[in-house]
Amino acid sequence: MLSIGGEDISSATNIVFSNGNLDPWAPWWSVIVEGGAHHLDLREDNPNDPQSVRDARNFELANIRKWLTEYYNKLF
Repeated sequence: MLSIGGEDISSATNIVFSNGNLDPWAPWWSVIVEGGAHHLDLREDNPNDPQSVRDARNFELANIRKWLTEYYNKLF
């Protein structure tokens, strides 16, 4: 069972879990942001962001675009 905060989310889809490797729960998530901490990839772009944060953002955006395209293609 996949759960967050004790809630079963095993039926959920289209989720990207990301955490920095500085977060204590990082080993259990799919996108690890080297040198990052909680939600760094969700913050505004900053010139000082490490490449790992930029890579995580690109991965997340690519997947969200893909999911939206698949969704809208099913509608029309």
